[in-house]
Parts: sequence; C-alpha cells; structure tokens
Amino acid sequence: MARGGEDAKKAGDWGRLGVQTLPKEELRALILERWKGNFNGLVGLQFVDGGEGFAKIRLPVRPEVLQPWGTVHGGAVATLLDVTGGVGAHLSYPRGTRLVTVEMKINYIAPQGEGALLAESEMLHRGRRTTVWKVQAVDEAEGRLRAVATMTYMVIAGEPEGFPG
Repeated sequence: MARGGEDAKKAGDWGRLGVQTLPKEELRALILERWKGNFNGLVGLQFVDGGEGFAKIRLPVRPEVLQPWGTVHGGAVATLLDVTGGVGAHLSYPRGTRLVTVEMKINYIAPQGEGALLAESEMLHRGRRTTVWKVQAVDEAEGRLRAVATMTYMVIAGEPEGFPG
C-alpha cells in the first residue's frame, strides 16, 4: 500500500504522527454520529474499519437502494465507493484537514440484488494538494467483484470542524 511519496514527506506533520489515531470503536461511534440525518446515513452506509491508507464501508441491500429491476442503484454504489475512499483519505491526513471529491471513475462489473456490498479503499497517492484512491466493492457473502473505482480528492487545509469531528 502506498504511503504518499515525496509530496507527503514535504508536508510536515503528515504521516504516522499526523493522521487520525482514534481507537476503532471510538472512531465508529464518531462516524455514526456524523452520518446521522445526512445522505450517508440515509443510504444506510455502515463503517467497518479504517485508518491511515484504507477504509472499509458496508452497504446492506434494502428496498430503498434498489432500482426498478431489483438490483442496487448505480448511484448507491457510487456513493459507497466515494465515501469509502473519502473516509480513508480523511483518516490519512491530520485532523481538521478537509477533502472534497474532484474526480471519480467507476467501472460497474456486475449487479447486486441482495445481501450487502463491502467496499475497501487503498491510497495510491497522498500529496499536499490531492490524494488518489482505488476502491473496490464486492459481494460481502461471495467476495465477487461488483464495482471498482479510482477517485481524486482535493486537500483543503481546514479548521478543527473537519472530519471526523
């Protein structure tokens, strides 16, 4: 897994000492609270794990995320992929750093009609201005690939209100 290269080394406190270091259960509770009443909560995303360079997010299949033919809507899959990359990115920068999606490329491999999707992100590049991520979503029960994406997030120096809290 990439650790950010020269851009990250020049960025001062980025890296092991500057990233989010909350215990997993505390991080899970913080994310749950942050997602209450917003789009991520509405879609039904569930935080599984995360830390510097990665995140895992789950999307249970339920009627609200299906399209008329009975498979998960592409927009719900895109949301899962984007949030999984975004959570990993936020956890790879110092607290208070804000990141926004500026580019996303998705390949939908196969439909999902029941069960749950599990997405995992991997950092490909961490720089002072952008960070690039690869995210894969699989059928949680069978491990079969359903979608893969690459995304770029713009890094914005922020105040303490930045993710995760």
